[in-house]
Amino acid sequence: MAEPALALTSLMKSFGSRPVLRGLELSMVSGEVVAIMGPSGAGKTTLLRLICGLDRADAGTIAIHGADVTRVAPHRRGVGLVPQDDALYPHLTLGDNIALPLARRGIAGVERRRRVAEIASLLQISDLLRRKPGAVSGGQRRRASIGRALVADPAILLMDEPLSSLDESLRTELRDLLGGWLRERKATALIVTHDRLDADAIASRVLTLRDGVLDAGRPVP
Repeated sequence: MAEPALALTSLMKSFGSRPVLRGLELSMVSGEVVAIMGPSGAGKTTLLRLICGLDRADAGTIAIHGADVTRVAPHRRGVGLVPQDDALYPHLTLGDNIALPLARRGIAGVERRRRVAEIASLLQISDLLRRKPGAVSGGQRRRASIGRALVADPAILLMDEPLSSLDESLRTELRDLLGGWLRERKATALIVTHDRLDADAIASRVLTLRDGVLDAGRPVP
């Protein structure tokens, strides 16, 4: 049997005396898209930060395609992250922001430009690549942030409220684009969202994080 694409085992995290994750378990197969919902403060963002290595778990293990990455540096995990805030570098153009994961992997020249152009075309920001974040709208910055996470085809894609703070028409458009890209690439992704429409449209399984653990979940029809 193939190793899970992502396996979280007995994951625990507390902040001071407040436990956030209490022995959390999750297993995902390659090509699966899972949405996690739950109340504010339940630990959804904390969970993503543990998986990508920005925070360290108090106990438990994180494995990606069978490799234990619990103590591995973030840039060596093969994970792409769309943070809740766009976190774009203001002194770089949108194109250079999107290209950062490629630069870190040593991908340069024609191949780097090709990948950035492909993602920019998908997200309909090709004409904005030379602009800096402060010169574009919030929705355009969000597209660039998503593009930065997608461009290097990460082993696991993590998205923290990727469609939040967008108006309804743009939200629907990006929901369709993102869902289509994930299905076409058979990508493995974990999405945190408070929006049931987003969860049902993008994910194949929806889980709820409550009291530090995930429920059994349900498949999306």
